[in-house]
Amino acid sequence: MRLIVSGRAKLDLMREEERYEGEREGLGGRFAKEMEEVIGRIAQRPLGFPQFAGARSRRALGKRFPFMVVFDVQGDVIYVTAVVHQHAEPASYRGK
Repeated sequence: MRLIVSGRAKLDLMREEERYEGEREGLGGRFAKEMEEVIGRIAQRPLGFPQFAGARSRRALGKRFPFMVVFDVQGDVIYVTAVVHQHAEPASYRGK
């Protein structure tokens, strides 16, 4: 399967990495590494993650940081659409 990370997801990652780095040196790097690991797990078994109720999008959660990677699987392509806080407004990231 191919994995494509959207421009929005890349911006989400950069914004949060910078924010965490501003809180404490090195924290942004740890956030980025964790999100890379989450995306790696998605690439290995994308259909193993739950779908949102009534939507095609799926989510994979971080362990240390309260963020999730939102993605869609269409054929043999995985589209990472957003990286958002787990308490973000669902309408802002769920695919229909």
